[in-house]
Amino acid sequence: MEKKFIEKAGEEPERSMGTIFLVLALSVAVSNLGIGIIAPLLPVYAKMLGADGVLVGLIFSTFSISRLIFMPMAGAISDRYGRKSFLMTGLFLYALCSAAYIVALQAWSLVGIRFLQGAASAMILPIAMAAVADLTRSENAGEAVGTFNVPIYLGLGFGPLMGGVIADWFSIEVNFLIMGLLSLLSLFLVALLMPRIGERRKKAPIRVRAWGLLKDPVFRTVFYLRFALSVGLGVMSSFLPLLGVMEIGLSMAAVGFCIAVKILTIAVLMHPFGKLADKQDKIKLTILGTGLNTIALLGATAARSLPELLAVCVIWGFGSALAVPAMTALVIARGKALETGMGRAMGLFNLAFSAGIAVGPIALGKFYDLMKPSGAFFAAAIALTVGMVVFAVSTKRIGHLFQEKGVASDPPEH
Repeated sequence: MEKKFIEKAGEEPERSMGTIFLVLALSVAVSNLGIGIIAPLLPVYAKMLGADGVLVGLIFSTFSISRLIFMPMAGAISDRYGRKSFLMTGLFLYALCSAAYIVALQAWSLVGIRFLQGAASAMILPIAMAAVADLTRSENAGEAVGTFNVPIYLGLGFGPLMGGVIADWFSIEVNFLIMGLLSLLSLFLVALLMPRIGERRKKAPIRVRAWGLLKDPVFRTVFYLRFALSVGLGVMSSFLPLLGVMEIGLSMAAVGFCIAVKILTIAVLMHPFGKLADKQDKIKLTILGTGLNTIALLGATAARSLPELLAVCVIWGFGSALAVPAMTALVIARGKALETGMGRAMGLFNLAFSAGIAVGPIALGKFYDLMKPSGAFFAAAIALTVGMVVFAVSTKRIGHLFQEKGVASDPPEH
């Protein structure tokens, strides 16, 4: 019989854990679909409002800066007051941002809108991941994370394709309207079907505070590798289109197809590789996955045709699908062992992701200018190799900590 996640009597109806999991995954996927729809069109929209190149860069970086500020706070507070209210607030702010994009009259106003959208983002994905961790046994964490990520990557993969078609058939403003409607749909699903998760009683205090997690050798080791992997992802996202269009001579459609293949490869493999992470050594899978990511970055330095660029994207997809569920499962198990609160754990884990995405293109962009087209990819490969070696050496030294059991019994009931 399927287990139930039970709220306090009289507060909300019982929901099966499968239903809650589905609501979380669909809500984040729908909101990510909305993000994907506007992502490739936002620079064009900013230019239409009079933005220069510097302002376009500021508009995009503001989103990541906002996430870096709010993500640890949102995760920590949600450990005390629960996940549902944060998810609903974030989705409502997404819908509000959609309306703000439509009525924006000046390019500078997009900076403020992106800052608000970054804060909203900090209340959605990390909090949803924390809720999944709340409901998951440590020994099943890999499969749970892999399954949860499938609809998210599908939303990210199909969003840009849909956005381009909608803009061609109608207008850019219609994309913002659709993003708002999708956010409201997700808000409705969460409000109707999701119980309150993650609230803590005073008699069950949180033992480790947010930034204090970096004092733990397991969290610190995984954090650094996640950061290094995200630096590589930031370089891939920023410079792969330039490599394809300006150096290889491909069309935008061909480059978009390569990016879609990369994302959809991750989506297809996340679930089976997540199950694999529960059965095999998570540390070895993490090293193998990041090793494939490094090969993909090195492959990009030599890619000179569409098939070669496609191969780079497929290899990157395989590597990410192997490494991310395994790394996340390590974080969940350690968080449960330390009773740190999953909001803090997932907030810090996603902070490493956002920091790498923000820092990578800026820090390594100069290498692209100096060594076109291979410089940025080669530098990112070196950075990821260093991170992988540090991870491998550290896990040898503190391997016993990775073997400590988290809360492997039934998920908590409130």
